[in-house]
Amino acid sequence: MGARWAVPAGALAVLLAFARVYTGVHYPSDAVGGLLIGAAIGAVVVVLLHRVMYRLTRYVAGTPLRVAVSADSPDAARSAGTRSG
Repeated sequence: MGARWAVPAGALAVLLAFARVYTGVHYPSDAVGGLLIGAAIGAVVVVLLHRVMYRLTRYVAGTPLRVAVSADSPDAARSAGTRSG
C-alpha cells in the first residue's frame, strides 16, 4: 500500500476505538490497549516484510521475472531490443 495510507488507516482505527467506547461495548483502557497492541504488531510486520520483500525483489531481479520488479514499464521492456519502422 504505502505511506500515504498510514494517516487514513490510523484515523479509522482511532475512530473505531472511540465508537466502541462511545457505544459502551468497551472500556477506554481496552480501546487504548488494542490500539497500542495493533500499532506494535503493525510495526513489527512492516519491518519484517520490508526485509523479506527487499531480498525477494533482489532475487527476482536476476531471473527472467525481473520485468515484474523493474522500474521500467512492460512496453519499454518489450521495445528495448527491437525497433520497427
